[in-house]
Amino acid sequence: MAKQQTLSNGAVAFEVTLNKDKILAMIGAVKSRSAALIADIQITGVSAVLHAALHGDTTYVTKLDEALGAGWYMATFRKWAMNTGVVSYQLANKAEGKTAGYVYAKDGAAKVKASYESDAAKTTADLLGAKWQEAKREPPFEGFDDVAALARIVKKAREVAADPDKSKHPKTKIDLEFISSIEGLIEGQKLARSANPSIEVEQTVH
Repeated sequence: MAKQQTLSNGAVAFEVTLNKDKILAMIGAVKSRSAALIADIQITGVSAVLHAALHGDTTYVTKLDEALGAGWYMATFRKWAMNTGVVSYQLANKAEGKTAGYVYAKDGAAKVKASYESDAAKTTADLLGAKWQEAKREPPFEGFDDVAALARIVKKAREVAADPDKSKHPKTKIDLEFISSIEGLIEGQKLARSANPSIEVEQTVH
């Protein structure tokens, strides 16, 4: 077995080695610790999120986020936490006196709280089942298509406007005549681009 070193923080690490058996042993140890860490983050995250939903206190979600350090773990956990609907993430803004961290998302938290109070076991199981490490992350930016972006907005507006249950969208404001005018612009731009494909690479930002 490779000689161990005790680091300043009390953790134990293997020495660098060229021995294949020792390298395989270290890989196995990393795999085991990684699986345990992923499971621990899930349980701790669910606990912190439920605490936030029930008590309006996001302290522990923020502390867990900070404990993960910068990088993939933090970014993915942050996406998962926001996906629960209980919290949103606030960036620091000195001018407005805001510090970086999670803030209570009243509407989403109320839903989770009501669900938990109705069936704690199911709500907890649902949160545990939504694996934090699988939280969808934003794809890398590869460019912007203004027509496609507007088309997505228009499609969503049409879907919301057609929903008979208006209580689900209390803050919605949709002017269908305005949406129709945007649809006309989109179709016109599509025709223009079909006739002149080079327009897609023109720099028209001023």
